[in-house]
Amino acid sequence: MSARSSLPIIKDATPPHSNSDTSKISGNASANIKRMLGDVPAIFTSYFKPEEREYNGFGRDVQDKMIVTELSVLPNAEDPSKMEGRAVFELDVSQDTHLANFNTQIQAFFPMSTPAGTNRPTKATSSPPHLDISRISGNASEEIKRTLGNIPAIFATYIKCGRYTGFGKAIKERMMVTELSIIPKAEEPLKLEGRAVIEIDVMEDMVNAEDNIHGGCLAFLIDV
Repeated sequence: MSARSSLPIIKDATPPHSNSDTSKISGNASANIKRMLGDVPAIFTSYFKPEEREYNGFGRDVQDKMIVTELSVLPNAEDPSKMEGRAVFELDVSQDTHLANFNTQIQAFFPMSTPAGTNRPTKATSSPPHLDISRISGNASEEIKRTLGNIPAIFATYIKCGRYTGFGKAIKERMMVTELSIIPKAEEPLKLEGRAVIEIDVMEDMVNAEDNIHGGCLAFLIDV
């Protein structure tokens, strides 16, 4: 992925725990810039508020999955008389980041608009062995079906209400993925998007006195 850098100048050219190997960073940026901006953990430490650094969540976990591969200074495409920075990162796409298709907060975390893509999840085999992906139709790969077809694992990772006994925890046992496909985006056919079809077993606790699905239940399902 690539992005224009908007980071302010760092006065201290030597991050407190710099461990970046600048020889692996291409581009025409100076050695000092590569030392400053090539150390992702140091950037997280410098620019995240103390309360954010102490939070053990996605933002803290992803820093160890990002590697800077290029840092360059080049003319601005719209105004060649100005200069801009170019930073290229490699991201180890594991199961939690691959699920960005289902959780837009992960994409919003990055300072640039980057699609999650269809890279192979590194933890695709984390699904239980009894998951029968042959029941999941669609053109998605087996790795994607093993990862995104495992609804209990998705709830355990992303649905916070799964921590206590209630509707949010119980409903995962009633949902089944029946299709996972990668198809052209309707508005922009040159781009791809994911399609997921899920069947749910509607039980008594999900309907109201008129035998219609309860409004709160419906809102929960839409949010999921």
